[in-house]
Amino acid sequence: MLFAHGVLCDHTFFEPWVGWFSAAGFDAYAVSRRGRRGKPPTNSRGVTFSDFLEDTLNATRQLPHPLLLVGHSLGGILALKAAEQKACEALVLLAPVPPRGILPLVRLRQLPPQLAQLTTVLTGGTFYPSLRQATAMFLGRIPVRQRPDLYRRYTPDSGLAVRSTYLPGIPVDPPLLTTPLLCLVGEEDATIPPRSVAQVAQRYGGAFQSLSGHAHELVAEPGWEEVAAIVAAWAQRIPPRLPPRPGEASGSVV
Repeated sequence: MLFAHGVLCDHTFFEPWVGWFSAAGFDAYAVSRRGRRGKPPTNSRGVTFSDFLEDTLNATRQLPHPLLLVGHSLGGILALKAAEQKACEALVLLAPVPPRGILPLVRLRQLPPQLAQLTTVLTGGTFYPSLRQATAMFLGRIPVRQRPDLYRRYTPDSGLAVRSTYLPGIPVDPPLLTTPLLCLVGEEDATIPPRSVAQVAQRYGGAFQSLSGHAHELVAEPGWEEVAAIVAAWAQRIPPRLPPRPGEASGSVV
């Protein structure tokens, strides 16, 4: 299993998942893309979506197959594009940014924090919302006392890459996506609406589940273990079967 993190995040957000799946017998890894954890450029300045995709594809080439690729948020559309290029044998998308042709239309009350970042995204600058904006967009289900600590772990990200996912959007050709697919999203997600994720599952022939009591930061919210258990149960059922690999090394790819 390979985990691809979301916008503003790095591989450490998936470290509890790596531990959980390792204990369940999976060979699990997480990867950080460029622009964080000491990898240049600082704050991902000038980094394109294609650059991030290259990082993701390089990680899939370093690991044995069959490979289950799990992508969250921006990592979700990266994982979807990687699967189009046959980089994995199974795919799980957690609140993914949708591909071209599926609009993530949020409710009017959820627009202000996103509009506040619009100039940054349109100009391809550094994407780094304030704590208040991040709470409105991502951290709605993180306990109040934990939000500042989680926010401090965020890394300023590439507005250029984020812009590409919306303007013009990332095309993913349905006939080329032949891997088994599971799509999960929180019912209270203020950034990626459940109906958009349902459309992703429908377009690419995948399974879909909307999760009550969850918002966008599925990886770190209370109850993330239940989300992980859904992924593990699905992975055991899909063809081709992805058997656990007890005794093999697990860890994080930095």
